[in-house]
Amino acid sequence: MSRRKGPRQPVFDSGDPLLDASVDGELDLHGRTAMDAGSKLRMFLQTWQRRKRGAVVQIITGKGNGGAVVD
Repeated sequence: MSRRKGPRQPVFDSGDPLLDASVDGELDLHGRTAMDAGSKLRMFLQTWQRRKRGAVVQIITGKGNGGAVVD
């Protein structure tokens, strides 16, 4: 039996109560460079951590109609 190297991927659970939670904040990273996206994400998460502990935030990444984060 072989073991995968690297981090384990999370298991999707359709019964997770966070899926029905209201979103407190949203960050869209489309069109940003990877370096810029990293700094924006850190600032966004730090802000929400101070503003509301346990806040539910949505991070939009990946390829969409508006473009992707660019390396």
